[in-house]
Amino acid sequence: MQLDPKEGEFKSLYGEKKNKSKEKRFTIIVCPSCSGEIPSENLNLAGKIAKCGSCNSVFSFQNELEKLLNPPENFTQQVDTQKAKKPKVGNQKDIDIYEYEGELSIDVVDYNDILALCASFISLPIIPIGIAILSDNGNYLPLIIGILLFIFAVLRFIKYRENKSFIDVDDTHLRVSSSQQYFYRKKEYHRSNIRQFYTKSNPNGGGYFNVFMIYDGPEGEEHVKITPMTKSRSRSLYIEQSLESFLGIDDKIVAEETPF
Repeated sequence: MQLDPKEGEFKSLYGEKKNKSKEKRFTIIVCPSCSGEIPSENLNLAGKIAKCGSCNSVFSFQNELEKLLNPPENFTQQVDTQKAKKPKVGNQKDIDIYEYEGELSIDVVDYNDILALCASFISLPIIPIGIAILSDNGNYLPLIIGILLFIFAVLRFIKYRENKSFIDVDDTHLRVSSSQQYFYRKKEYHRSNIRQFYTKSNPNGGGYFNVFMIYDGPEGEEHVKITPMTKSRSRSLYIEQSLESFLGIDDKIVAEETPF
């Protein structure tokens, strides 16, 4: 697996492996006497007989033809496995994972600072309105409020790394919480009811991904989003594979996840 130095995104090698596998479906007939390659015009496919143009030897290439037409049974399985298998990823930017005394903690930078977004959206109309009020009657209070809200939003965006989501796993529960407690409430799930994790692209697009959990809830199977948006697929995979490794869950391809 290779990592894109710009985004930490993996570059899949499946296409390369697939091409190599396909190359095995082609055969070059070689003369058993002089080891020279036999041109196609010297091959009798019906009789499975070839003639060497170098040493004039005549020989059968029936075995090579049968291997070409009837590949080993595990050939297709190997190609399918390469398609389905996810790449293993290493440490990723904006994600910190700690394991201590049987507990796992995952800290993920949350790029969605809702308070900063609200402040910026409110300040944008207030500033021009404040300018109009100031020029009209000299009241500068609305303009000051708008400017302060805008500065507050900018400072929040600059310090975006302080906004984090937390995934904590102990011997009984998996808990999801956020540093933005005023917008996200803490959620708790029974560890024994977790069946699978998977990575899915964010429906809003933009190259963002989330990690989901298949959970046996009180009303049946639930697909629960447990991470904020991550900037690359490899980052979500890092979280997914860390959770599966810690909980001893075998990774399986599910219909809902983004294909690789």
